[in-house]
Amino acid sequence: MEGSWNSVSIILLSLSFLVFNSTFLGAYGAPSGHLCRQDQRDALLELKNGFQQSFRPFRDLRWSTTYWKKEGDCCSWDGITCDSKSGEVIGLDLGVNSLEGEINSSSSLFKLHNLRALNLAYNDFKSSFLSIQYTTFTELTLLNLSHSNFSGKIPVELLQLTKLVSLDLSSNSLSAEKSFLDNLFRNLTTLKELSLGSVDISSEIPENITNLSYLKSLYLDDCNLIGGFPSRVLLIPTIKSLSLSGNNKMEGPLPKFHGNNSLEVLDLSSTSFSGNIPNSIGNLKHLNVLKLDYCNFSGLIPSSLGNLSGLTFVSLSGNNFVGEIPSSFGSLKQLTTLIVESNKLSGEFPLQLLNLTKLSSLSLAYNQFTSTLPPNMSSLSNLENFDARQNSFVGYIPFTLFTIPSLRVIYLSDNQLNGTLGFSNMSSPSHLNNSSLSGLYLSNNRITGQVPSWLWSLPNLITVDLSNNSFSGFDGFTKDISTSKISVLDLRSNDFQGPLFVPRWPITDLLASGNNFSGEIPISICDMTSLDILDVGNNNLNGSVPECLRKLMERSISVLDLGDNHLGGNLPDIFMNASNMRSLNVGHNNFVGKLPRSLIGCSSLEVLNVEHNGLNDTFPFWLHLLKKLQVLVLRSNEFHGSLQHHFQGHFWFTQLRIIDISHNDFTGTLASDFFIYWSAMSSKGDRPKWKYIGGISYYQDSIVLTNKGVELEYTRIFTILTTIDFSGNRLHGKIPESVGLLKDLIVLNLSRNSFTGNIPSSLASLTQLESLDLSHNKLSGQIPSALRDLTTLSFIKFSHNKLIGPIPQSTQFQTQSASSFEENIGLCGPPLDKNCGGVNTQPSQQPETGEEEEEGVLNWTAAAIGLAPGVIFGITIGHIVITLRRLQWLMKISGVTKPRCQGSR
Repeated sequence: MEGSWNSVSIILLSLSFLVFNSTFLGAYGAPSGHLCRQDQRDALLELKNGFQQSFRPFRDLRWSTTYWKKEGDCCSWDGITCDSKSGEVIGLDLGVNSLEGEINSSSSLFKLHNLRALNLAYNDFKSSFLSIQYTTFTELTLLNLSHSNFSGKIPVELLQLTKLVSLDLSSNSLSAEKSFLDNLFRNLTTLKELSLGSVDISSEIPENITNLSYLKSLYLDDCNLIGGFPSRVLLIPTIKSLSLSGNNKMEGPLPKFHGNNSLEVLDLSSTSFSGNIPNSIGNLKHLNVLKLDYCNFSGLIPSSLGNLSGLTFVSLSGNNFVGEIPSSFGSLKQLTTLIVESNKLSGEFPLQLLNLTKLSSLSLAYNQFTSTLPPNMSSLSNLENFDARQNSFVGYIPFTLFTIPSLRVIYLSDNQLNGTLGFSNMSSPSHLNNSSLSGLYLSNNRITGQVPSWLWSLPNLITVDLSNNSFSGFDGFTKDISTSKISVLDLRSNDFQGPLFVPRWPITDLLASGNNFSGEIPISICDMTSLDILDVGNNNLNGSVPECLRKLMERSISVLDLGDNHLGGNLPDIFMNASNMRSLNVGHNNFVGKLPRSLIGCSSLEVLNVEHNGLNDTFPFWLHLLKKLQVLVLRSNEFHGSLQHHFQGHFWFTQLRIIDISHNDFTGTLASDFFIYWSAMSSKGDRPKWKYIGGISYYQDSIVLTNKGVELEYTRIFTILTTIDFSGNRLHGKIPESVGLLKDLIVLNLSRNSFTGNIPSSLASLTQLESLDLSHNKLSGQIPSALRDLTTLSFIKFSHNKLIGPIPQSTQFQTQSASSFEENIGLCGPPLDKNCGGVNTQPSQQPETGEEEEEGVLNWTAAAIGLAPGVIFGITIGHIVITLRRLQWLMKISGVTKPRCQGSR
C-alpha cells in the first residue's frame, strides 16, 4: 500500500465507522467494564502480533493496535465491540491501521466466531487469498475488506453469509466466477450496501439483481462487466447510490424515471450507455451527483436537469451532445462542478451560469461555443478552475476573470481571442497580491501587444503558456520582478524581437522558439541554474555558444534546443558532466569542426540532432558509448570516411529508432551483419501509452526527415517512427540481408548511393514498412515478388537502377507513378507503359539469385536465433520517453507540422 491517505477521505471513513457501530451493533450491546473473555483477548493479541504496523500520514486519525495490552480488558480496546452479556467480540474495526502481513486460513482472526461486523479496509495484507474461513462468521452483517491488497478468486462459499447487510471487497486484486453475481443476488437478498469495485467479474449483470429490494448503494466500478444493463435497477425505490463507471463494454439506455426514487448519486462514466437523456431525469429530486462522462449519449441536454436543485456535481463530457446548455441550469444554485467538455455543444457563452456563485470548476472545453466571454466573469466568485480551451470564442479576455480571488487555473488555449492583456484596470496589481492563480494557458489565439508587467507580480503563478499568438514585447520588464514564482514560461511562436528574453528569477523551463530574437545568446542565461529545458530554436540568434553554458550542463538541464538559428564556430566542449541531458538539437546552424568528444558525458542522451551545419569529421564512432541514444541525425553536413570499419565488432545502436546520416560523404560497404544488433527496430515491444494531463504539451522535439519523397518536419515522433536514411552518400556493395531483421522499420531510404547486387528478398519481412526508396543506385536483378505482400507500403521508389523483369502486381505497386520505376531499362509492366510481352508478371526470382538470397535469409535468421538469448531479446528496449518534470508531450504518430523544401534551413 503506497502513498499517503487523503485526510478528508479518512475523516469521512472514520465517521462512517461510527455510524456502522451505532447502526449495526447497537442492538447487540456495547463494551462495558471487564467483560473480556480470555480466549477472545488471546486471539486478538495473537492477531496483532501477526502484523507489522507502518507509520503513515494521518495514522492518528484511526485507533491503533499499539495500545492493545495483554493485561487490559479487550472490550475497552479501540476497534473492539463486545456483547454486553457474554463478553464475546462481535465487532472488529481495524480499518486504516496501516497493518502489514498475511491473513491465511490459520489466522487467529477466525477464532472470533461470533463476529457480526468486520472491517479490515485500508491495510496491506500482502496479496492474501480470501479464505473460506470467513464463512465461520455465520452472524456477520458487515464485511469490509476494501483497499487491503487481497488477491485471487473470491470463494463462492463467501455467499453463505446470508445475513450480510453491507459487503465491500473493492479495490483489491480479486476476480470472480462468471456465475458469481447470479449467486450473490440469489443468496444475499438482505444487502443494503454492495461494493465490488475493481473486482474482475467479466460477466453480464443478471436480471435477478432486482432481488435486492433493500439495496441502497451499488458500486460495480471497473469490473469488466459486459452486455446490457437491467435498467430496472435504476428504478429500485430504495437505491441512493449507483456507480458502474469504467465498464466500457456495458451498454443500455436510461429508463423513464418515476417520482418514487431516492437516487442521490448516479455514475455511469466510461461505459457504453447511449441514447438521449430522458426528460424524466427531472424526477430524480434527490440527485446530488450526475456523472455521465465518456459514454455514447447524444441529443440535447434536457432542460429538466435544471429542476434538480440539489445537484452539486454534473459531468457530461466526452459524449455527442449538441445544442446549447439549457438556460434552466442557472437555477442550480448548489452546483460546484460543471463539466461538459468534448461534446458538440454550440451557441454563445451560457450567461445563465454566472448565477452559480458556488461553482468552483467549470469546463466548456473542446466544443463549438462562439461569441465573446462575458465582461462580468467575477460573478463566479468561488471559481477555481476555468477551462474553455478549443472553442471559437472571440474578442478580448475580460479582465474581471483575473480578479476572482479563488481562481487557480485559466485554460483559454485554441480559440480566436484577440486584443491585448494590457488591461487599463490592472495597471496596478496591488489588489491581486493574494491571487491564487497558478496556471495561465492562452496559446493558439490572436492576442497582440506586450506581455504586461502585472503578470510577473501574481504571487502564486507557476505556469504561463503564451505560445502561438502575436505578442511583440514586454511591458515594464526593466522593473524588479525577481520575486516571481513562474517556473514554466512558454513564449514560442510569437513576434518577439530584439535580445533574447532572460527572466530574472529562477525558472525551470524557458521555451522561446519561433520568434525573432536576435543577437548573441546572453551570458546572463548561464545564471539560470535551475533550468531544465531551454528551447530558443528558430530565431535569429548569432555568434557562438557561450562556454559558460557548461554550468547548466553540470546541473540539471535535460533539453537544449538551439536549432534553426545563425550560430556558428565550433561546438564547445562543455558536455562532459551533462549526465541529465536527454535531448540536444543544434541543427540548421553554421557550426563547423568536429563533434565535441565531451558528448560521451551525456550518459542519458536520447536525441542528438546536428543536421544542416558544416561539421567536418569522420563518423563519430564513439557515439556507441551513449547506450540510451535513440535518435541520431547527422544529415547534410560534411561528415566523411568509411563506415565499414567503425560499425564492426560493436553492439551498435541497440536503442536506436531513428538514424539519418544522409547527404554527407560516407563511403565503404555495409557488412553483412550491419543491422543485426539494432534491436530497438526489431522489437515487438509495446508502444508507449501517453496520457494527457490537462491536454497541455509544453515542449515537443522536432526534426526534418525525408519521408515518401518529401522533406517534412516531424514533431515528437521519436517513440513511434522508426527510420533509416543513408541517402546521398557514396556507399557501395550489397544491401545487407540483415536489414530484414528490423521488423518495426517504417521508413527506409538508401537512395543516391552506389549499392549493387539484388534487392534483398528479406525486405519482405518488414511488415510495418511504409516508405521504401532505393532509387539512384546500381541495383540489378528483379524486384522480389514477395514485396507485393507488404500491404503497408504507400511510397516506393526504385528508379535509376539496373533492374529487370516485371514489376510485382499489387495495389501498392500499381498506385505508384511511373517515375518511381523509370530509368530501369529492363523493367516492364504497370505502372510503366512497357509491356512484358506475355511474360508472367509475378515470376519468382532467377534460380541462382533466389537460392543465394534464400540462403542469406536463412543464415540471418539462424544468426538472429543464435544471438537471441544473449543479445536480441536480452536487451531491454528503452522507448524514448523524455520524461520532463511537469510536462507531457503530444501523442502523435507522425506529428507532421509543415513541409520543407529540399535543402532548406
